[in-house]
Parts: sequence; structure tokens; C-alpha cells
Amino acid sequence: MIALQARAAILARNRQIVSNNLRVAEDFFALRRDLFKWMRPRGGSVAFPVWTGPVPVEEFCRTMLEKREVLIVPGSLFDFPGNHFRIGLGRRNLAETLDQAGGVCLEEYS
Repeated sequence: MIALQARAAILARNRQIVSNNLRVAEDFFALRRDLFKWMRPRGGSVAFPVWTGPVPVEEFCRTMLEKREVLIVPGSLFDFPGNHFRIGLGRRNLAETLDQAGGVCLEEYS
């Protein structure tokens, strides 16, 4: 009941987080076009960018987990075939997560 009464404030806060994260993601992927293809979501707060790097997306996701303890999930687990992976744009720490991904990209795939 409390959440329903505060829904306007909650929705505004969440929209702001997603809006900020869209800008962060667009900037991140624009700087790394050699490894990623950004696919902006048509609606909602989930994106499925394409990994275009030298190894399969599953290996990239595994490397992220092993090297940086960041869980990025291949799109195949969501019936999204190809070299896609899932990122949630509603996370408050998306910028830090993408910074970790950028570090792995520099270390492993440059």
C-alpha cells in the first residue's frame, strides 16, 4: 500500500536512473565500437548489446566474472541468440559495472 501511494515518486526516481544509465551505456559503447554493437532498448530497462570481440560472448561473460567478479549474462539464457548479452539499465551502479567491463576489454582484448 505504501509503495502504491508513493508510485509517482518511485516511478520518477526509476525513470531518472534508467535515463542516466542510457546515456552512460551509449557513451561506453560508442567508445568501444571495435568490441561492441550498442542496441538501445525500444522500451523498458533491459538492453541486449552485441559482443563483437574475438571470443564467444560466453567466454567474455566468464572472463568478466573471473577477472572482475561482475556477472554479465549471455543473451542465449534469455532466448536472445547470437553474441548478445544482457544489461539492466535500472541498476544504480551501471557506470561502475561498465568501467569494470572496460578494464577487462583493455586487459584481454586490446
